[in-house]
Amino acid sequence: MFNTTVSPFNDATTSYHHASIGGYHGAKLRRYQDLIERHLSQNNLAVLNMLNTKYFIVGGPSGELVAQQNPGAMGNAWFVPAFKMVKNADAEIAALQDFDPAKTAIIAENFAPALKGLKIQPDVKARIRLTGYAPDELSYESEASRPQLAVFSDIYYVNPGESAWQAYLDGKPVAHFRANYVLRALVLPAGKHRLTFRFESPLYQKGETIALICSLALLLALGLGVFWALRPAKNPTEPAKK
Repeated sequence: MFNTTVSPFNDATTSYHHASIGGYHGAKLRRYQDLIERHLSQNNLAVLNMLNTKYFIVGGPSGELVAQQNPGAMGNAWFVPAFKMVKNADAEIAALQDFDPAKTAIIAENFAPALKGLKIQPDVKARIRLTGYAPDELSYESEASRPQLAVFSDIYYVNPGESAWQAYLDGKPVAHFRANYVLRALVLPAGKHRLTFRFESPLYQKGETIALICSLALLLALGLGVFWALRPAKNPTEPAKK
């Protein structure tokens, strides 16, 4: 959803009711802020399409709000028949000015090893679809007769050793890479596959482990306290007879 009747990135009302590419946050990701300033503020339709903008909110003839469907929205994930390598981030974001997200993925040269040996061959029956959604986990199913390059309308965020998104193909961790300056991409092999993106935080997991240990220790202490309070009292020692 993209609300054209307000300042999309300084208004939170749309995000409260809908999945929106706008909304306000005081600490946006630098790359997303770049995208806002260079393309979204100019209503670059190709960029709006790659972000899966299914509807635009516009003003109606009588001042009412009207939702207009966007037929060009790319969906949650799609296969592209070609990719274009660029030298750096500046060239990457500049290339979004004149490109078709359905036909080409823009890839920075530092991700070239992930595409080594890939020769994309058209497969009209190839498909990929979202099968499960949660804030920290996204699941997909794919099927193709040949290896394909998939692009996902979600933000690429990888920070080794810290909180980050990790991809799993058929349960095994695989590396993914960035496309179109902000999105995720992955080369999927031929055949049927299940893909999962999971947000993992070593610090959070460590905190969960510590919290579990503390909870178990507390339960053990409570159990011992109850046992001690309810244990049978010992008979007092009888005085010795003279």
